[in-house]
Amino acid sequence: MPPSRSSRATRRKRRPDQVGPPPAARVKPPAPPQIGTVSTADVALRSSVRPSRRWLLLGVAGVALALHLWGIRRDLPYITDDMTWVVHPALGIAATGDPNPHQFAYPGSTLVYPLAAAYHCWNAAAHDGSWVHAGPQVRSAFDASPSGFLLISRLLTVGYAVLSVPVIDAVGRAAFDADTALIGTLLAVLQPGELFDKRVTTNSASMFFCMLGLWCCLRLLEGPSIRNQVITGGVIGLAIGTKYPLATLVATLLIADAMILWQLRARLQQRTAAALQAMVGLAAVPAGFLLCTPYFLLDFATVMQDVGLQFGKPHFGADGLSPFGNLSWYVAAALPSSLNWPQRIAALVGIALVVWRRRFPQILLLSFAAIFLCGISVSSLHWVRWLIPVLPVFALFAAHGLETFVVYVSGHVGAPRLAQSAALVGLVALMAVGPLRQIVQTNQLRVNPSTYVLARQWVEANLPPGARVAYEWETLPPPRTHGLVGLGTFLNREDGHDLFEFAISRLSKVKTLEYYSMNRYHYLVASKLMYGNYLADPRRYPVEAAFYSALLTKGRLLHQVDPSPAHEGEEIRIYEIP
Repeated sequence: MPPSRSSRATRRKRRPDQVGPPPAARVKPPAPPQIGTVSTADVALRSSVRPSRRWLLLGVAGVALALHLWGIRRDLPYITDDMTWVVHPALGIAATGDPNPHQFAYPGSTLVYPLAAAYHCWNAAAHDGSWVHAGPQVRSAFDASPSGFLLISRLLTVGYAVLSVPVIDAVGRAAFDADTALIGTLLAVLQPGELFDKRVTTNSASMFFCMLGLWCCLRLLEGPSIRNQVITGGVIGLAIGTKYPLATLVATLLIADAMILWQLRARLQQRTAAALQAMVGLAAVPAGFLLCTPYFLLDFATVMQDVGLQFGKPHFGADGLSPFGNLSWYVAAALPSSLNWPQRIAALVGIALVVWRRRFPQILLLSFAAIFLCGISVSSLHWVRWLIPVLPVFALFAAHGLETFVVYVSGHVGAPRLAQSAALVGLVALMAVGPLRQIVQTNQLRVNPSTYVLARQWVEANLPPGARVAYEWETLPPPRTHGLVGLGTFLNREDGHDLFEFAISRLSKVKTLEYYSMNRYHYLVASKLMYGNYLADPRRYPVEAAFYSALLTKGRLLHQVDPSPAHEGEEIRIYEIP
């Protein structure tokens, strides 16, 4: 019988130098796993996490906890710029029982409501308040002894920072591998900046919910389901309730859904189901947001006012750039100041590898980083601290670039596994030692009183009884023992001095020195943060520059507090005017 056409085709395709079974008899390689399916080897790897790795991760969390607790009592019992947008709404809820925070600038809901509950319990336990009913005496207890309340507030921010450690590790394992995740988590923990401010801010909470939202998006890629869609959308809603710029996570969720639908493009029925699930996940976003920020719709007039103040109000040193200018500033100035040069190089290598390999989970992280940077650049303002939520992603890119480089070089030189591990540990230490030293130096500073506290102590010790003092917010903390006379005015009863004090955002707000003289404010306290920046740009700020120029030339300098290796803060000057 003549050979079949398929047999002739097989013989024609088979080269003389081929060995092994004919192509028809060869086992076909397994197809790459689709999104929604996980290989058996991957399941085994993820389910059998080495005990040593767990201990290492626990050690990283312990390092984070120790660094955040070091200096946690910074400047207490004085209140030096702890976030009034969070503390005061929480006090109001605890005192009145009204769940409306009456502020929506950040909005910081994931801090405000837990703090309100914590303040209620602290008032009941430490100040003999009621455990059941709201306590109007919470405010008076706070005014009399704010240290306990503020320490609770700072500990909550520390809690969010430490909880971020396992979440960053989970993001790294889902997008890269276990070693990259652990290295990236360590580098993220040791990123110096305002995260170690020891003040009540939304920074740590925004980082936690940002990374949690990213992890949920990566889990959604692994296993699309209506349950994962609802969880992901709800977590993103909580993230937005922490800080508005985290709304960029919605775009990340859309990209994840698009990746899922792309993988299912040949399966019409499954693709339709996935599209319906995606719609449910998107609907869960506003549900999660309104769950933690219910008065966003019920008090919308206050929302518009506070959001306008937060994002539209000019602020010297942080405004004056276009959206493209903001983006350029973040990429060229803010990011390099947040990552040391070894991490920057490693992160660029890691990003290049992500672009080259085009693996969906890694592309998802890179797309979020790009969208987030573009999102915060739309604002009229630009701040280094706005980068905090995305910095762990760049730490993971740096870890990926570093690990790939070590593996590549070790493979080419034939280095044994032990030598490869030693090289990796050495390079990680090289990357981490600089940031760790910077954090340690900053924490050592925060054990000592800042220039703001030193200026406050000098004022109370040297100004005559009954003197009237006007000062900028960035100079003196509020007096510890005082009576509130009016908006921004205090009667300081510390040591019986009875100083009449007027706190204002900047002294130049009233435009002339004569105003203070007419109202018998003969002592003015100014910060270099204000007069230095205004005098540096007199064309843009002619009124402010004229005021501070008059103050520095006509006023008599009584005392100057300078920052030093032992005391952080701004230069503060105390003047007497006729």
